Amino acid sequence: MNGRTIKSLAWKKFRIGIYLGFGIWFVTHLGRLGFTESLVFQYGDTLKFYKNDSLIDQWILKSGEIENGGYFTQRVKVSSDNKKFLFYEEKDFPASDSIYTKLTVYSADKKKIWTRIKNGKRKICLDLTQIYPDKIILFTTDRLNSFPIMEVVKNKNTDKLVDMRGWKSIVNYEISANGRYCLFHTRKPYNNKMWDYIYFVDLESNKDWEYLFPFCFSCKRGNLALKVDDDGKSEVIYKNEHRIFDKEGNLIDVFVKLD
Repeated sequence: MNGRTIKSLAWKKFRIGIYLGFGIWFVTHLGRLGFTESLVFQYGDTLKFYKNDSLIDQWILKSGEIENGGYFTQRVKVSSDNKKFLFYEEKDFPASDSIYTKLTVYSADKKKIWTRIKNGKRKICLDLTQIYPDKIILFTTDRLNSFPIMEVVKNKNTDKLVDMRGWKSIVNYEISANGRYCLFHTRKPYNNKMWDYIYFVDLESNKDWEYLFPFCFSCKRGNLALKVDDDGKSEVIYKNEHRIFDKEGNLIDVFVKLD
């Protein structure tokens, strides 16, 4: 290998090193050049807003008494990608049996996307309402969280509406990853007692089914874990007992899984 070849190889290695160094610097400083998105995080009763890894603002949630013997509350929920959040405001007037609720969806840079208001005998139920990167699952109920109505909101508009006022309450629910199937743990009276049901809805076909459990979970203070996949197959777990349903509501398997 002659001297010229050695110099050529050395120059190539030098250039490769320069390109790699610049690439590493570019990726590392990408956020500082203004390409990163704003993000929001919740810490207890505080919302913190970040940009380029720097804290730029924070909101403190408030609650307390208001005039006429009422109470006000502020609560939030943040999407899993930290790019949007729900800001919930409630004014409750027990003496007049009325309630005012307001839900506003914000982007992480604090821009208002849309707002919903419920006033009177029904309210927005934040406990059931969830925010996802591509949609909001919005629930309204009466003042006692009973007789729910579910809305799937996309791009400010109601994409699906599920009237569930035939149910006394919803304990919890799960939605399949593709957003098509909903599986609920619900309750309603039967023979003068509150019983637990599984309720399933296909949001695309509007088909549904329900399953009455053979014993009362609310009496036993039990909890159910729910799973539903993108094919509509559902799994309901109570302690170590697993029940598997197909999307038509057929109970296809029951087994006990020991820890």
